[in-house]
Amino acid sequence: MKSIILAGGYGTRLGDLTKNNPKALLKIKGKPLIENLIEKTEQIKEIDLNIIVSNNKHYESFCNWLKKFNDFEKTIQIMNDGTNKNEERLEGISDLCFAIRKAEIKEDILVMASDNYFDFSLLPLVDFFIKKRKITNGVFELNGQDNHSKYGIVDLDKNSRIIGFEEKPKAPKSNLASAGIYLFPKEEISFLIDYEELMKKNKEKKGIGHLIQESYGKKDIYGFRCKRFIDIGTIDEYNKLK
Repeated sequence: MKSIILAGGYGTRLGDLTKNNPKALLKIKGKPLIENLIEKTEQIKEIDLNIIVSNNKHYESFCNWLKKFNDFEKTIQIMNDGTNKNEERLEGISDLCFAIRKAEIKEDILVMASDNYFDFSLLPLVDFFIKKRKITNGVFELNGQDNHSKYGIVDLDKNSRIIGFEEKPKAPKSNLASAGIYLFPKEEISFLIDYEELMKKNKEKKGIGHLIQESYGKKDIYGFRCKRFIDIGTIDEYNKLK
């Protein structure tokens, strides 16, 4: 299994905090956010490589971070998607497929957004995925203080199969949100590549949530309930954690 951490965004909502540094290298509780994610993959014996997909603007920052701190057991590879500004960003699907092609991945894939923070183990999620052998999306329960329209909202049946997914709906039908973490079995790699090819043909850029939204009725896709995730999307959210 390979782990792919998507860090190709520009963190524009965080203003000066991410003007010259990637969001994933902002410190949370004393260490860069990306290290929290990699520590979670260290517990997963199936993973033998962590790939971080950066943009060209922040690529050197990630390389410098890795030179200064590489105390992880698993190999880390940093990839440069070649973009230089927010208007050029590839979005999740294309950055994921970029990594698949460059690393010639033919194994199961764990995909994580680089701006998620959480403090629990991913082992139960991975165990669920291994048993199902289907695309799996980590989900978590929103509370009354959350702005539901900021999230991809997920609806599950009694068997945890996704039966509804809406990206940032105005009138949410569920209190479950996509956590920005996905698992793809190796059998679905061709599906990912074909999906991206169709996007390119239509001159579209999409996140992985859009793929889930457009595909859950055509194939079995599952949601696994996790504990609370925090998306470091605004300065207020960052200040609450740092």
